[in-house]
Formats: sequence, C-alpha cells, structure tokens
Amino acid sequence: IIDDAIFYNGNSMTSTQIQNFLNVKVAVCDTNGTKAYGGTTRAAHGTSRGYPPPYTCLKDFRQNTPSRNLESGLCNSISAKNNRSAAQIIDDIARSCGVSQKALIVMLQKEQSLITDDWPWSIQYRSAMGYGCPDTAPCDSEYYGFFNQVYNAARQFKRYKANPTSWNHIPGANNSILYQANNPGCGTKNVYVENYATAGLYNYTPYTPNQAALNNLYGYGDGCSAYGNRNFWRLFNDWFGTVSTNSLPGGARLERESSTGRIYLITNGKKYLIPSWEYMKAYKFDRINVISVTTNDLNSYYDEGPLTNLIRDPLTGRIDMVNSGERYWAYSSAVCSNWNLDCFNTSAVNTLPTDLYARLIDKGQLKPLARNSSGTVYKMGSGNKSPIYSPDTLKDLGYTWNNVLTVQPFNLNQGLGSLLITRQAVLKFSPNPTIYFYDGSNYHVIPSMHILKAWNLSSKVKRPATSSLNQDPPPTGEPLGNRVQIGSNKYLVDSGKRYLLTVPQTNLWPTDYQTFSSSLASELPSHSLKKFLRVGIRMYMLDDDKLRYAPSNYVLKKSGYRGSHSLLQQETIQSVPLSDDLLANGSLIRNIDNGNVYVVSLGKLHYISGPTLFNNYRFNWSTIKSYDLSRIPSYPIGPTLTNKSRLSNGYSIFSDREYFISSSLALSMGIKQNEFQNVDNNLASFSQRVNVTRFIRNRNTGAIYYGSGGALRYVTSINSFKKYGGNTTNLT
Repeated sequence: IIDDAIFYNGNSMTSTQIQNFLNVKVAVCDTNGTKAYGGTTRAAHGTSRGYPPPYTCLKDFRQNTPSRNLESGLCNSISAKNNRSAAQIIDDIARSCGVSQKALIVMLQKEQSLITDDWPWSIQYRSAMGYGCPDTAPCDSEYYGFFNQVYNAARQFKRYKANPTSWNHIPGANNSILYQANNPGCGTKNVYVENYATAGLYNYTPYTPNQAALNNLYGYGDGCSAYGNRNFWRLFNDWFGTVSTNSLPGGARLERESSTGRIYLITNGKKYLIPSWEYMKAYKFDRINVISVTTNDLNSYYDEGPLTNLIRDPLTGRIDMVNSGERYWAYSSAVCSNWNLDCFNTSAVNTLPTDLYARLIDKGQLKPLARNSSGTVYKMGSGNKSPIYSPDTLKDLGYTWNNVLTVQPFNLNQGLGSLLITRQAVLKFSPNPTIYFYDGSNYHVIPSMHILKAWNLSSKVKRPATSSLNQDPPPTGEPLGNRVQIGSNKYLVDSGKRYLLTVPQTNLWPTDYQTFSSSLASELPSHSLKKFLRVGIRMYMLDDDKLRYAPSNYVLKKSGYRGSHSLLQQETIQSVPLSDDLLANGSLIRNIDNGNVYVVSLGKLHYISGPTLFNNYRFNWSTIKSYDLSRIPSYPIGPTLTNKSRLSNGYSIFSDREYFISSSLALSMGIKQNEFQNVDNNLASFSQRVNVTRFIRNRNTGAIYYGSGGALRYVTSINSFKKYGGNTTNLT
C-alpha cells in the first residue's frame, strides 16, 4: 500500500505546511451551519441529531495537549502544551513517533473526513482516527479526543512494526485477508504483504478491496467491497503524489489528471491513457510514483491514445502480448488470430522506448492455453476461447500445464467457443435445463428424471465452465435410454444397477438396445432380473416372456413368492405390455359386468352358483377381486363349480365340511365318477377336511355302511360291524 520509507518519515511536513494544506482543503468553514441540507439547514439537522452549531473545522481546531513519556522503540516524550492547533498536534505526534505527517492526515480523512469537512461534528473529533473503534463493537471511551486519537494511532503503527509477528497480518509473507470485516461470507484474498507499513494498515483496517472497489476508485463497488485501505492509497496518491520511492527509467513518469483521476504514462513528450488498474499491473506501473497534475499540463503532450495489451520491440519489431508484468511473443499470424490480437493494426500496438519495453519480463512465445483467475483453462483458437473440461481433457488433447498462461481479464475477452471434452460425463449447460450424457464423441439428451435415476446420475451432473454451448446447445445423437447391449449381452438399467436379461426377457422390452452407453453401463453392478418385480407398491411376476400383475399377497404366495424381488421404477415397465393378471388356483373373481363370482382352478374360471356352495368350500369373501374378464382372457370359463370335486389323488364332497375319499376307497364304494368335476388339490385347503374311512354312519339315522365290492353295504348289527373290523377310529 505504501513504502516504509514514506510512511515512517516523521519529517515529511512542517506544521506550517500542514496548516496551509488544511486551509486549502476547507477555505471557508460553515461555522453556523447556514448551508442547506435535506430540505432544511445544516444547523437544524445537526441540532436534531444532538450536534448543534457552532462547528469547528480542523484548520481552526485547538486544544491543550497532555504530556507523554518516552517509550523506547515507539514514541519519544511530548511535553504538555496549551492552545495547540490541529496542525501543530499532528506535527508534534508525527515527529515524536516517527510516523509521516502525510500518513496521519490521510488517516484523519479516511476515518472521519475531517480534512475536507466544512461543518464537522464533535463526534468526529472524539474518534478522529477510529482508534479503539472496532467494526463489530462500540468505540472505547478511554481513547476519546483528538490528541488522544492521533497519538494512540501513531503509537499503534509503531507497535505493529516493533513486533511484526504478533499481529494478524505479517510483513514479508502471504496473508489471507477478508474482503469484508462484517461479512465473512464475502471470502478472503491471498495477499503478499511486502513491508511493515502495509502490514500495519491491514492490521489497523483488516480488510482488502475487491476488484469491484478497485475498478471504481472514486466510487463504490458491490456488496462485498470495502474501501478503507483503498481510500488510504488513493488519497495519499492524490494529495502527496506517491506511495512509492520507485520511478520509471528514461524520464518516463505517471501523471494523474486531478480533475478526473485518470492516469497517463508520459514518455518522450507523449501521453498514453492507462485504461484501468489491470493495465497498471500489466505494465508493472502499480508501484510507481503518480504525480497529480492539471488538465492543462496533460494537454501539452501528444495524445497516443490508450495503452493496449500489445507492445512492439522498438529494435526488432517483435510484437508481444503484455500480461502481469511479463511479455509473450505473438510469433505468427495464426497465434494473433487464435488470441484475437490486433497485431497488424498500428494504432493497437504500443511502441514504447526500449527501457520501458525491457522492464517487462520476456517469457518467450505466447502459449496456446489460457487460464483465468477462477481456474478455468481455455484453448485459444480462431479468435475464440474454448473451455477445457478437466485436467484429463487437457492431457487427452496433448497439452501439459506448461502450455497454460494465467492471464489478466483484459487478455481473455475473446468470444466463447464450444466446450472441449474427451471423456464421458453428464453435463448441464445453464440456462438450458436439458441434461446431457457425453459418451466421449457425441452428446445424448437424458430425456427424463426416470432415466437420470435409472443410471444413478443425479449426483454426477456437472456444470462446466461457460461456453458457446450455454447459448447454442450441442447437436445430439440418440437420447439415452435404459436398455443397453454389451457384446452379445443385453441389459436393463434401473436404479443404479444393470440387469442381465434372458432371451425370453429381452422380448418383453422393445428392441432398441443401445451400444454407445456400454462403457457407462459397465461401471454399474450387474444383477440378474428376478422372477418377481416390485414397482412402487405393486408386485409383478415375469412368466418367461410375459409380465403379469400380482393382485394380492395370496396370489404371490401361491405363485412361489418368498420375499425376493427386483426393485424397478414405474417408467421402466411402462413400455412393456402386460399379460393377464397373475391368478392362483383358489383366487376368487367377481365379474364387474354381472356380479357373478368365479373361482380359479386348473387355469379356468368356475362359476360359484350360490352362497351355500361358497360356504361349503369355506371361501373367504374378503379375498374376492372384481375384474373385467376381458383383462384375463387366458382364463376361460369352465364348468360350474359343484360340491363334488375330482382331485388328482381322490374325491371331495363339500357340504358342512370337505369329505375326502381316496382313489382306492372310492373304487371300493362305487363312486359315480361322472358326477365329479376336476379341480385343483389346493381348492380343498380352504375347508376343514375329513378323511372318509371304509365304515360310514348316516348322521341322521345312525345307520352304518361298509364300502366294498363297488357299493355301500348296510351293516345290520354291532357284531357285524366288529366282525368286519369296525371301531371308533375307522368310522366316518
């Protein structure tokens, strides 16, 4: 910010020079506050705020000053004096502590505007240097008063210098400095602090200006701008000519137009406007003395226009691009074209004296890649800059980091080219909402959130550096789907997994199996698609090349489901035509057209003629599912259900319970087979089963019969019953 030799020069002005300076800054003091202010007068406004007139300007301020003892390494002693002017107080303290009178004057302006204020309030004198007034707390009353403020501030800067490593900002080192003391969210800047004075200023005012504040030196930046140290630098340069002991060779110099603040390079009777602070840094002028002059002074020089980013070697004619105190040779017309440099326009190339050209460090040929302050790397070509997606892309394109030049913003104002990318990625070019899969050669639209989730890509979407693709989306190939072919194998992709499909299963989905996404699919864990599928809360069964909805847990259980299934998204099966719903033997179906109730048995629907028969089979009313029978065409209507059922291993008669007769016993009893209909064995599981024995008793009459020889034979007596082996265990 300022050289030590200037800041710590306690002999930079005399008290008379200080007084003359103050008199110039405020020629007439508005002592009585008669000037207008906000629709009223200054006097009225000040009174309403507790600060009535009269007002004392700094040039007229006086006070009795106390004594101060010698403090070795800080300040010499000061004797008590009466009726000292502000100029005398500033001079006394500057000489005692070895701090520049000019620096103290600038501090008074930076903190409370006392140098130029023509109606200052008493509070401005109370905390004139802002000493003991942190940004985050009220001022400390121990340090109130003009002398007290100036003395303690000057003494503090000597403390910073005496113990340089005891404070937050250290000279001769990189320091992380806040942009805003009151808003840490604005972040920090890494600043190399060169000397004691600069470290002291950062310790006293612990924030640094951001680029917005530097771009508008005499105004305001943005919400993260701070101005204290910027204003110190600007005020010192404006009022006292320089913050640096550096100078330019060959009589060249920097002059600031006092009326506008514009800075010019003056050399050989010519003036070059320096367009911005970035150009000051580019030409290594940022540490050079700047002299404040009038417009008339500047008009005496021949106007060469603004400095540009191009400079010509006056001896060889070589043209270089200027960047951060260095120069890079634009060695061919192709390089000029790639960087969009106006190399062949004489008015766009500065021809400066040899010694000014030589001040810039020669870095050889201009590089093919550029990097901005945020880290984005661009390939320069045909006047455009094309962002490079990643270090891998940079390597794939055949470049190394030695090919990259970190450039100042004015050297990176080319138009945007397309994104350069060589490996697969998932990308979004804001504000375009579309998400793309790049397969290493082509862009493919990801058409829905379903596909994004199917590939488990939600967390992998990247927003690359801004390129022309943000305005003009890339041409695209086939949209990304979730069916992939790798070699001869075909996969279904869902929920971050790839499911290897059997040949019958591939017939379920359309035949558009993609190959461009095979490398992406190879990164997913591989599974086999299970027989049962869960989609949301619905369950399905894969029946070879058919997909069938399972309407109930009963059906699932009867179909062999034991809790193992594959979990798919609804959209994954939307393109699959559903076959008949999955129905198990014993499923009860109500026809929604006429209310008839059927039971499924051996692939057919059997009409249940009434509640008696329904109850005989012990069917459960709560398990009935209503259907449009056209949904289940593979289940034809069979014979009406009766209470006589032929099973694979015998016969059942359903009344108050199920009476089961084995095949061998039925033959002995002479069962009339044509009265029985074939049903599934599991139908009987709905009922209480009684296994019929060879001896049968009529429940109503008590008569006992014996099955033998193809008929039921009446047992005439208890002796006959016992004779043929009857007992309580073989009697039904």
